[in-house]
Amino acid sequence: MWETSVDRRAGLSVRLKLTLSYAGFLMLAGTVLLFVGYVTLSRGVHPGVIFMVRSHSDLLRDFAPIAAVVMGFLLVFGLVGGWLLAGRMLAPLTRITDATWRIACAGHSPTQTTCASAASARSLTRERMSVPA
Repeated sequence: MWETSVDRRAGLSVRLKLTLSYAGFLMLAGTVLLFVGYVTLSRGVHPGVIFMVRSHSDLLRDFAPIAAVVMGFLLVFGLVGGWLLAGRMLAPLTRITDATWRIACAGHSPTQTTCASAASARSLTRERMSVPA
């Protein structure tokens, strides 16, 4: 019959790698924006700013907790959103792979070597991409 599991190389799945890259990019963009905001506020009085900056330590004391909350939110949002986005991006590849193996095995019985290797490759591909069947 068809093999259900295949040994795969150790390492992160494609989906997890994509997720981490999305989250990393979002964290980098958030860090840059927060840094620019801090530098802008530390330069003095600006029209429309509600509070006066007396010193860098006051600004850091007021700005750091907000920045930490924003970065925490960006991290969670990046990981959850990246996981969902990576799954949606990889789903068509799984369908294409399944269709390819169905065509390759058309007319062959599952006990033949070709279809057995096809089943192995399909499950390995699914494991690497970490996409449910």
